[in-house]
Amino acid sequence: MSLFFGLVNSLLRLVLAHTIFALPLILMIVSAALKSYDLNKELAARGLGVSRLTAFLTVTLPQIRFSIITSALLPFLTTFDEVIVAMFVISSTSIILTQVFRRSKD
Repeated sequence: MSLFFGLVNSLLRLVLAHTIFALPLILMIVSAALKSYDLNKELAARGLGVSRLTAFLTVTLPQIRFSIITSALLPFLTTFDEVIVAMFVISSTSIILTQVFRRSKD
């Protein structure tokens, strides 16, 4: 199936693999920020006649900005530790790499 999408030995395959590994971390960080988010401030801004986009940019985004920054930086930094995943995903000879990795653990 990966031949159909042209994902064999491609950078897109590597990016997709790292994205799948990072997605739970991002969801955990942002959902924790949204649980502590105060919706009343946004509703007050909307009640004063501000549009949804302006309320999001001026009220919501400043409240969750640190979690967005963290959810961007932390997965980016953890991908540097995933060299083994990158070797298995990008290589077409992953069976040989698996054997080398098993022997190196012994």
